[in-house]
Amino acid sequence: MNRLERVAKLGIICWVARLDCSSVDVPQGEIFGHDLSPIVDKKSLQTRLVAIFSSAFSMQKTKKSIAKRFKVTGSGKLVFRKAGKRHMMRNKNTKQLRRMGQDQVLASPKMTRSLKQAMSPGL
Repeated sequence: MNRLERVAKLGIICWVARLDCSSVDVPQGEIFGHDLSPIVDKKSLQTRLVAIFSSAFSMQKTKKSIAKRFKVTGSGKLVFRKAGKRHMMRNKNTKQLRRMGQDQVLASPKMTRSLKQAMSPGL
């Protein structure tokens, strides 16, 4: 972490704790790809840093409907249960019922990636 990021974090801490930020230098340069050169006073520094850090460290909520339907195996694959084994099983043959009872592995890597992100967005 360079000096500019340390100063920026200190500015965020001061802002959150509602402390006096008179000891914080107004940094010049950029942080997380955002230019800080037009900032001249401490108040605008605080507002800019809050915007930068809230977007850089924001977390999405877990999609609970996806988390309940899929499980991640030790090797990272997604496993789910087949639908259709709740009722009216007399109308289905034995082979069909046996296949519905087994866990299914999600084959699409693109879908796996997006579902894993929705299940645990912070990882």
